[in-house]
Amino acid sequence: RQTIQKEADRLLESLHRLFHNVANRRDGCIIIFVSMSKRKSRLEDRHMKSVMSCLLLLFLCASAMAGDCVLKTTRAACPGKEKESYSRCNGAASCDEQIQADSAKECAEKAIKSCDNSRPAITKSKEVSATFDGKPVEGGRNFCATGRPDYNKCQ
Repeated sequence: RQTIQKEADRLLESLHRLFHNVANRRDGCIIIFVSMSKRKSRLEDRHMKSVMSCLLLLFLCASAMAGDCVLKTTRAACPGKEKESYSRCNGAASCDEQIQADSAKECAEKAIKSCDNSRPAITKSKEVSATFDGKPVEGGRNFCATGRPDYNKCQ
């Protein structure tokens, strides 16, 4: 029975080393803590290995659930405000922002939310398109409604 406990401790240490980087990323990874009782266990060594294999599979699947959503934002600056308007893209008119989303629908919703122009005196308009797992969302359309009263206008 002490051998089983030692094997369990060794497997948990291996899991800890394997998933240290995964658990410390900011990608929404699910962290599950496993506590081992100090009581004597009746599990045989092969059962413990099965449990550890299932935990390993669970960790691998949990980190792969979220998709890759990329928002491509292109800004049109108000006259003379190019430097300020493009500062969010490191001086370029267009840039990509990678965000986490569980589906293409959620990616589209986040693209729509990013259309809000919080700096109307600096940025005249924004165009936002999105890709989810490398595929254009809704045909790669511009999610920013061109019929908005603040679209293509400087204050």
